[in-house]
Amino acid sequence: MKILTNIIYAAAAALLVVPAIGSTALAQRADDPTIVGIASDNDAFSTLVAAVVKADLVETLDGRRQFTVFAPTNDAFDAAAETVLGEGSTGTELVEALDVETLTGILFYHVVPGERKSESVLSAKRIRTVNGAFLKVDGTTLVGNESSAGLVVDLVDIPARNGVIHVIDFVLLP
Repeated sequence: MKILTNIIYAAAAALLVVPAIGSTALAQRADDPTIVGIASDNDAFSTLVAAVVKADLVETLDGRRQFTVFAPTNDAFDAAAETVLGEGSTGTELVEALDVETLTGILFYHVVPGERKSESVLSAKRIRTVNGAFLKVDGTTLVGNESSAGLVVDLVDIPARNGVIHVIDFVLLP
């Protein structure tokens, strides 16, 4: 019983300290849309949003955890579809063709735990993704096992309530 009481007191003390630390930053972040909200409001990410919905990851990427998302555009999904399914295929067709497990693995290859601004990404040699694999960083290029993507320089560090988004020009394959 004493252990439980100590845990409750420690939790209460932590709750009292958190608001005092960076309360202005927290208030500013609370007004920002989430990662999924930003992607949903931008037509250039409609295929990415469809993939997130199919993989049932909306709640995960809309939650309180901080993430860095390397967000492929619709054009990136279309290019991947032509490579995987053949010429004239679309990113939407690719998302429909993939099973949920494969799609989840691909999506989690684009997500990094924590918020990493572009400076941090570009200065790293490699970055561990949520699916456990690593992306290598070579200059302004992310290199996966079988694919690479350049960061679109004017669309990096897009702030979200629960992290940051960097737009990329290729679908990374784990």
